[in-house]
Amino acid sequence: MKSHKGVIDQFSQHFVKTEKVSKDFGKWFADAQNQRLKADYDTAIEFSSEDANEIVTQAKEFYQEICKLIK
Repeated sequence: MKSHKGVIDQFSQHFVKTEKVSKDFGKWFADAQNQRLKADYDTAIEFSSEDANEIVTQAKEFYQEICKLIK
């Protein structure tokens, strides 16, 4: 992979579209990347504690689901 977007596209193709994981995980993965880009390039952007907590919760669920797949 040459980019984060490439990883997200491949994840969607091989895991979301084949229904190995819920569509929610694909959406969360893409949303987290979009938030990261905003934080990197938009100096005026601010995230609330609630926003950050939601992303962390989603990341933990995502991690747990991926761990189930690779066992």
